[in-house]
Amino acid sequence: MKNLVLTFTLLFLAIPCKAETIIVDPNGSADFNNIQDAIDWSLDGDVVEVRPGTYQESINFYGKAIIVTSIDPNDPNVVDSSIILANLNWYTVRFDSGEGPDSVLTGFTLRNDNHQAYTVISCYYSSPLICKNAIVASGNSYGIYGEYAFPIILRNRITADPGTNDACAIYNCDGEIRHCRVKEGEYGLEGCDGLIANCIISDALYAGLYNCNGLIVNSTIINISQDGMRRCRGEIKNCIIVFNGCYGLWECRETIKYNNVWGNLKGSYSQGTVPSPTDIHLNPHFVNFEKGDYHLKSGAGRWDANSESWVQDDVNSLCIDAGDPNSDWTAELWPHGKRINMGAYGGTPEASMSPSDAGNIADLNNDDTVDFADMIIFVGKWLSNQTLLAEDLNRDRIVNFKDFAIFADNWPWEE
Repeated sequence: MKNLVLTFTLLFLAIPCKAETIIVDPNGSADFNNIQDAIDWSLDGDVVEVRPGTYQESINFYGKAIIVTSIDPNDPNVVDSSIILANLNWYTVRFDSGEGPDSVLTGFTLRNDNHQAYTVISCYYSSPLICKNAIVASGNSYGIYGEYAFPIILRNRITADPGTNDACAIYNCDGEIRHCRVKEGEYGLEGCDGLIANCIISDALYAGLYNCNGLIVNSTIINISQDGMRRCRGEIKNCIIVFNGCYGLWECRETIKYNNVWGNLKGSYSQGTVPSPTDIHLNPHFVNFEKGDYHLKSGAGRWDANSESWVQDDVNSLCIDAGDPNSDWTAELWPHGKRINMGAYGGTPEASMSPSDAGNIADLNNDDTVDFADMIIFVGKWLSNQTLLAEDLNRDRIVNFKDFAIFADNWPWEE
């Protein structure tokens, strides 16, 4: 009997606890009415789901591998109405206990209004996932501040007022910074030595990127009061660096290739920067510079986010199919020239389409044939209803018999 009880006890202990979803509502109609109490209650693997409202508190993950999320991080209205506002003089959100990518913060507007916090998000000896947030740093502060930090910063909108103490949107974060829109601050990004990819960096005071020494790729740096990039000494490629108040690149000494550097007040490069013969110096032909739409104009089709449709222009940007020929272009939708575009949308499904006749719309795995492998991929997305799918061959936001007719019309095919 004792052996049976012991066996049962061990089996019970071996059963993993089911992750819990903990609901936070400021009106008191949920598990908790503030976020920190929910975090304190949570265990690794739990989800803290926060309903819309303004939460005037500063929160700390305390090393927990949990997801703290609004009710829908993909809905801008939810993000705008789910607000965490600092009540401490140091931070709005803090990671300082070795958090990794299983510690997730997503779907909030994060602020430090009235200069109450030195930084909106502080990362110290940690590597959390920070995604799909609107981060607003006011006064002499930082949007995301890092020390020995390697966070994944993904699809955030980050602004920082141009204050007086080297304030910037992202400081000293050496992880990955991808698909972010960074605006204002004395510096947009400073001292960030990890991967910076598919970002739009604009309207900073001194430099869009300063002393960032990792790989900087497929980003658009525009309308900086002084230099687009300053003292960035890693590899810089497939970027569009235009309309800045001084130089496009200043003292950037390492590999620079396949960029468009144009329309900067004092020129493309300062003394100390090593230019590349693969760079171009041409008007990028953005859709609407004044309104911040930096998609490239294309007669073959470019993405219009307002109508969520593809529209055609009367001009083709020469930044289309102009990036490094060794860069991965396969996420770009057909028609493409089998070469990545320059700029923030290059290498993504929002890349402007190419006038090239290379490839085939039904070659979904990009192996230069249309065969059963592509059929399997196509069937896997049957009746999917979303934007920017390669399998949506007629680009009407649903994969159905109309797309199958196009697929069949291209069967079989080999380049």
